[in-house]
Amino acid sequence: MKEVIAWNTYIASYLWGTILETTSSKYNPTLEVWLINGKKTLNAARANYSYGSLHKVFRKTFRTIKLKYKNPKSILVLGFGAGSIASIVYDELKLSCKMTGVEIDPTIIELAKRHFDLNRFENLSIHCEAAEEFVQHCTNSYDVICVDIFNDMTVPVSVETETFLASLKKCLNSNGTMVFNKIVDSKNKQKTFLDLKDKISKVFGNIDVIRLNSTNRVLVSSNT
Repeated sequence: MKEVIAWNTYIASYLWGTILETTSSKYNPTLEVWLINGKKTLNAARANYSYGSLHKVFRKTFRTIKLKYKNPKSILVLGFGAGSIASIVYDELKLSCKMTGVEIDPTIIELAKRHFDLNRFENLSIHCEAAEEFVQHCTNSYDVICVDIFNDMTVPVSVETETFLASLKKCLNSNGTMVFNKIVDSKNKQKTFLDLKDKISKVFGNIDVIRLNSTNRVLVSSNT
């Protein structure tokens, strides 16, 4: 009987999608694991957190910055979610670097382990804490830092300050690369995007913007 239900669920995922689990946490009032076209995704109320549109954003970003050819030895992911970036790095690009994931929400980490086989990544270590706290006491340095921190559709103000960006710069190796994902879907967010762009340029001394679709902008800087 269980096999029939599982098969029906799989088939339904290609028709309209199926919710496998719904829960909430201190940080996210709504968290849903969906099965869509045979693949699991993690969503908040209005945003994809992992393995959906976000996965495509970072897949295109890594292709644009030629991550595979940079062959990084270490990557820091702030706002780890359920592991989209880890999947791209290890499963798709076949890189063998060490990765540190920082995720504030323990419920998301548990969902990642239960639904997305997070434990299969041997070179991954996970820290459950706020990104601001992690970078403040960080003693390691990384070749690549990915910032993908959202409360649903909004980037917290606390990670758009010059203080936070300066801490990021200290965590980045010489000639390392920092990528910062931002959604721009309103006039107000356009303003905060331009403000963030100016701050990153001021702290890092350089910046490029990758426009991936109608709403996602990825800001890229190097530690030179």
